[in-house]
Formats: sequence, structure tokens, C-alpha cells
Amino acid sequence: MTIFLFIILLTTLGYAIFMAWLFAGMGKGVSFKDEYLPEVSIVIPFRNEEAHLETLISALARQKYPHHCMEVLLINDHSEDHSAVLTKELSGRFPQLNFQLLTLEQKTGKKNALYLGVREARHDIILQSDADCKPEDNWVKNSVQPFRDPKIAASLGMVRMTGKRVQRIFALEFLSLQASGAALVQRGIPVMANGANLAYRRDVWLRYHPEVKRWASGDDVFFIQQLALKDQRTIHYNFRSCVDTAAPDNTRSFFNQRVRWGSKTPAYPLRSAQYIAYLVAGENSLLVIYFFLGLFLSADYMAIFMALIAIKSIPDYLITHSFAKQSDQQKLMRLFPLAALLYPFYIVVSGTIIVFGSRSQRWKGRPIQSSD
Repeated sequence: MTIFLFIILLTTLGYAIFMAWLFAGMGKGVSFKDEYLPEVSIVIPFRNEEAHLETLISALARQKYPHHCMEVLLINDHSEDHSAVLTKELSGRFPQLNFQLLTLEQKTGKKNALYLGVREARHDIILQSDADCKPEDNWVKNSVQPFRDPKIAASLGMVRMTGKRVQRIFALEFLSLQASGAALVQRGIPVMANGANLAYRRDVWLRYHPEVKRWASGDDVFFIQQLALKDQRTIHYNFRSCVDTAAPDNTRSFFNQRVRWGSKTPAYPLRSAQYIAYLVAGENSLLVIYFFLGLFLSADYMAIFMALIAIKSIPDYLITHSFAKQSDQQKLMRLFPLAALLYPFYIVVSGTIIVFGSRSQRWKGRPIQSSD
């Protein structure tokens, strides 16, 4: 057991040092003194989203941005509900929007829908989001500002999860994930992105768009990592760009979402992204082992488990709290002690599902990965 204790101490210290290094390099949002108002294309694929489309399109119509500089392209990916009919109706209710409804014909899937939208877009700067999101009123204006720098090829924005009761735990977990992603970008290791709030130059996306056909999703992460292989300095994190979306409704939906995200790890183009994911998985797996040793063998192991949780949680808290302040989500931090205790078990359960059951998982009525 002495060797095992040495391994988990070394892993925990390595994790804590890495997270502290990320925190030390974490910057803040930049205030833009001059308004930059380029023409912009907003690309949003959707499938079976009739419950959310009115909220989305209403939010786009309220944007504090010259509407003649915006075009909105919504791409229907074989919806089986009334999404397409509702979209046409809403386009008539908001004539101030330069609105296009595109339909994915022969192919299926979000990547193909995005490709159709980006290909048909008329402007150089693309803002991508999801149909179940609600952009802030200044979303377009804030999202385009980094592109005044011609060297910026892509910009990652914030996504706030909202909800009540157990959804707040899910929102906090997502907050911590985004905080780490933002810190990694600022340290020059852009390994995470979220297609719910992503901006890029059209020609760059067409050059580096994801071609990993095995996965139903992952367009955002694969694109950012492919771009990072060329030059990570062209990727920016934009703390002023924000959209809201609902947290998963229940535990099952939460795990389905996280398994869908995590199962793509072995296919990541960026090796550093894989190493970080395996570090997190290894650290939390060792913690769970010590918990069960303490539960069944000796209270000494439980004491070690609690001490290691404390060591791990300090830099985690600092990064998450910093991001929570910048995204106005400080109230979620009240749940941090509970989340810190639950997190290792969630990682182990998710990892087990990924290894043994990810092929049975479905998203939008389709498998999250193909059999080829």
C-alpha cells in the first residue's frame, strides 16, 4: 500500500500543480473602447427544437447590433417535429432579421448541417450557436470584437447553464469545465470549445472543419484542436460573449451529455488534450479507490481520501470562482464543497459508461458514434 499511496500523492500533487499553473495564467475580460461592427453570419443547425426556436429567434431580433450587418442561417437537420414550419412562421414575425432557412437534404448530422450553413454564409465572420440557447442582447457585438485583430482565427465564448435544484449541480460542473477550458486557452493549450458559442473566420473553418465521421457531435472540439495544431495563438477566449442554455433535466440526461462529450477523447487531434483528460480520469479514479478502501478496510484510508480531496479542490476552487465572477454565476459556488466530493464518482461512472456502453448512447435520436 505504500507504493499505492506514493502514486496517488504524486498524481494529486501533479494535478494540483497543473491546475495552479492554469490559475496563475488566467486573465480577465477585455473592455473594448471602440466599436467594431463588421458584417457577420450567424449559423445555427437544429433538429427537433420547436420548444426553443421562438426564444432563440426573439433573442436574435433583440441584438444591439445593426441588423443590416447580420444574416441568420438556420439549418434544418431532418427535424421530425414542427421546427421547420415554426421557423418559417417566426421569420415572418421578425422581418428585421436577414433570415434564411436551409434544409439538409441527402446527408444527416450536425457537422453536415454546419458545413451547409458555413458554405452558404456570405460574410467572413461566423457566429455559431445552438437552437436551445438564448444569446444576450450584446452577444453579436461582443462576439465580433476579437476579430478586429486580423491574426485571430477563432474565438471561444461563455455558455451559462441555468436551472433549479439538481440542475444547479450540473451547471456548476459545467462552469468548472468551462473555467478550465478558458484557462487552457490563455495558457496556449486550446483543447476545449463549445459550439453553443463559437466564432471563427469562414475560410478558416472550411479549411479545418472536422472530418471525424465516426462521431455525431464534436464539431467544436475537433475544429479548435485542428486549428491549434497549426497555431494556437490564433485562438482567443472572449469573456464578454455569453449565451444561456438550460442544464440537463435529470441525472440520466446529464450522464448522456457528458458521455457524449467524453467518449471522443481518444480521437482528439491534440495529444495534450488526451493527456489532460487521462490525468483527470486517473486522479479521480485513484480517489474513488481510496474512498472504498476507507469504507471497507480502515478509517485511515478515508482520512487520506479527504486530505487528497482538499489538496485537489484548492486550485479547482480558485479557477472556478474566478470564472464564476466573470460570468456572474457566483451563487453556484455555494455548492462547490458538495460538488468536490461527488466529482470523482461522477468521473468514474462516466468513464465506465464510455468504456463499456458508449456505443449504445444516442443523441437527437441517433447513435453518438457509428460502427465503422
